[in-house]
Amino acid sequence: MLDSGETSEPPEERGPTPSSGGPPPSSSLPDRFSRVLSDPQWRVVAGVLAVVAVVALAAPYLPGKVGIVSAGGASVHAAGQGTAGAKPGPATAKPIPPTPEQLATGTSVAPKLAAALRTWDRGPGGRELVQIQSDVGAALQSGGMKSYAVMKVACASTGTSVSAAAARPPIPDATMQSKYSAALSMLAKGASDCRSAITEQRTNESVSTKENPTTLQLAQSEMNSGITSLAAITVVLNAAVAAS
Repeated sequence: MLDSGETSEPPEERGPTPSSGGPPPSSSLPDRFSRVLSDPQWRVVAGVLAVVAVVALAAPYLPGKVGIVSAGGASVHAAGQGTAGAKPGPATAKPIPPTPEQLATGTSVAPKLAAALRTWDRGPGGRELVQIQSDVGAALQSGGMKSYAVMKVACASTGTSVSAAAARPPIPDATMQSKYSAALSMLAKGASDCRSAITEQRTNESVSTKENPTTLQLAQSEMNSGITSLAAITVVLNAAVAAS
């Protein structure tokens, strides 16, 4: 018998998170976010986050906008026709938002900065970014499925990945690195709160969990905020990769 707020899962369901097995290979335009977007429901969530994130960082670089991010004399520019005067079309029912890869097709990065971003992306910094995205995706997805024992493991992996990323070379752009550092701090807090919110009790046949709803909701909010910022950074990185 489980108390209110408890769930029970067989131990065999607590598979390893994507952080095991060593660092993932360097990402490229087609496969970045592929782990997180493998599930159709998570793809919708990630797409929404990416669109929101673009407002914070990448929106100035999308069609209809002109934006600049300076980095040692290099700049990010975007060109495109504005939508002023355009008539609104008919309403549609919950279209699937674009992925970061699709958003990147409308983003233009100056050659010097693009080259620097590609070097960073192919190195340990880019690999850690992909690992964080995978770990956070696993944590949020398992939380949505109320598989809290699995979620706690994924949150622990997220904390490890975030600590490793913080020790890697910075993104070679001051604005992007500032956003990245803030996202890492938010994800570290979210991972810590997630582990605190879930208490495990093991038996020979199962693992029962008891959740603190307030702390768990806070953790999910923090991780959503952090992954939103990472989605915006990913848009610009994808554009740099595409420019190679």
